[in-house]
Amino acid sequence: MYEPLKFADWLIIGAYFVITTAIGLYFSKKIKHGATLTEYFVAGRKMTWWLAGTSIVATSFAADTPLVISGWIRTLGLQRNWFWWGGIMGMMLCAFFYARLWRRARIITDVEFVELRYKGAPAAILRGFHASYRALIQNTLVLSWVTLAATKIMEIVLDLPTIVFLKNFTFRLVQTGTDITLWATQNGIDVHSIFFSLDEKMFGIILCVSTTLLYCIFSGLWGVVATDFFQFLCAMTGCIILAVIVLIEAGGPSQMVESAIATVTNGAVDNGTTGYFVNARDIISFIPPFNIKSGGILALWSFIVFIGLQWWAGGEGGGFLAQRLFSCKNEKHSVAAMLWFNLANYALRPWPWIIVGVASISMIPRISEYGANFSQEHAFTIMLMKYLPAGLKGLMVASLMAAYMSTVSTHVNFGAS
Repeated sequence: MYEPLKFADWLIIGAYFVITTAIGLYFSKKIKHGATLTEYFVAGRKMTWWLAGTSIVATSFAADTPLVISGWIRTLGLQRNWFWWGGIMGMMLCAFFYARLWRRARIITDVEFVELRYKGAPAAILRGFHASYRALIQNTLVLSWVTLAATKIMEIVLDLPTIVFLKNFTFRLVQTGTDITLWATQNGIDVHSIFFSLDEKMFGIILCVSTTLLYCIFSGLWGVVATDFFQFLCAMTGCIILAVIVLIEAGGPSQMVESAIATVTNGAVDNGTTGYFVNARDIISFIPPFNIKSGGILALWSFIVFIGLQWWAGGEGGGFLAQRLFSCKNEKHSVAAMLWFNLANYALRPWPWIIVGVASISMIPRISEYGANFSQEHAFTIMLMKYLPAGLKGLMVASLMAAYMSTVSTHVNFGAS
C-alpha cells in the first residue's frame, strides 16, 4: 500500500495555505474603497501578458485534469488526448484574431458584447439568458466536476478521522473510512441522534473553498490572478517531480513503455470494464488507430468532429478566458497572453501526467487492490502517495489543492461578474 502523510508533509501543506492567503490578501490593497467594477473584475486593465496567460493555464489545470489524463492513458492510450488537443486550432484562431478584438472592445464580460452588437429588448433578453446560463448552470457544472475530482484526491491523501457531531452538542472521532451507520449501531448510538459527520473529503473541500473565497472577495481579479500564478508554479513543480521520480523507478523511458505494453499484453492490468485497447501498443500511439475493422471507427468519427466542428466552435475564447484578455494592458499583451497559454497548455503541461499514467500501468496494474470503489482516475493520486518521500508528498498534495483552488477562484470571480 502506501504511507500516510508525515509531519513534514503537513508543514508544507500548511505553508502553502499561509502563502496563498497572504498573496491574495496583499492584492486587496489594489481594491480600495469605492473601486470600480473595472478594477475589481478586470484588474483596471493593467495585467501583463505572462500573468494573464498563466492564469488561464492555471484555471484549466484543475484538480480533475491530471486524474483524467492519467486515467485515459490506462484505458485508451496517448491518442485519447486528441479529445482536447484538437482545441489548439481554435485557440490559435483566438490568439491571432479574437484576442486583439476582445481587448479593443473595452468591456468587462463577454455577455456585455451582446448589447454592443445588438439593440433593444431582444439584446437585453439574450444577454440576461447568456449571463444566467454561464453563472448558474455552466459554473455549477464545472465546479461540481472539479470538486468531485478533489474528493477523489482527498480520500486518498488525507488520513484524518471522521468527526461525528451529535445533537447533544458533543462529538466523536471515528477512524477514516468507517461506515458511520454501522459504527453507531456497534457503539449503541442512535443513528437519528447524529447531526452530521465531517470526513476527510469534506474537510479538505471546506478548507480549500473557504480560503479561496476569502481572497476572492477582498482582492478581486488581482488576487485571483496572483494566486493563480503561485498555484500554477506549485502544481507544475509537484507534477514534474512526481514524473521524474516514477520515471526513474520504472527504469527509464524505454523500460517504462515496454513494461506497460507487456502488462497490457499479459492481461495483468485492470484498465476498465470494456477492454478499450485495440492493441497494447496503442498506449503510446500519438495517432489514433483508424483501422475500422479493428475498432477504429470511433477514432475516425472523433477526428471528423474535431476537424469539422469542435476546433472553431469555441475559437472565440469567451468566458473566463475573455475576462483575462479584457484585463490586459493593451492588444499586444492580449495576443501574447493567448500565445503563452497555448504553448503552456498544449505543449508543456500534460507530459508529466502522461508519464505518470504510462508508468502506473505496470507499477500499480490493479487499482481495485487499493480501494474497492476506486476508478482509473485514482491512479495518479495512488502513484504520488506510493512513490514520493515525505516532504515531496506534501508538496504534491499542496499542488493538487492549488490546482483545485485556482479553478474555484476563477469561476467564483467570473460568475460574480
